[in-house]
Amino acid sequence: MRIANVVLNDFTRDNRVLKIATFLQQQGADVTVVAQHKAGLAKVEEHPAGFKVERIPILSPKRSVFAVLKWGELMLRIAWKYRRHDVWHCNDAEAFAIGVLAKWWRPQLRLVYDCH
Repeated sequence: MRIANVVLNDFTRDNRVLKIATFLQQQGADVTVVAQHKAGLAKVEEHPAGFKVERIPILSPKRSVFAVLKWGELMLRIAWKYRRHDVWHCNDAEAFAIGVLAKWWRPQLRLVYDCH
């Protein structure tokens, strides 16, 4: 089973996502943590716990006037790229909203909203 654990941070200090991804990987799932790219971080890396981390870069200008474009671009890029996973695990409402968009493109996608 392919699981995308979608977060809207750079996944450098997110302990809750680390624990969930590690557990799911130990249970035999193919887990990818999908995060936002930040300068100085690898775009793709293998975490020591065995799951993959993929950080999505944003091409839109980062000035506040373009903030809507930035988030729109991030939503579309994540939803399109990871729509073919079996399950999306989302820890916040914004990630879940992106999952709803991906599910619209691929109705078989299962969404898990795990708020803390």
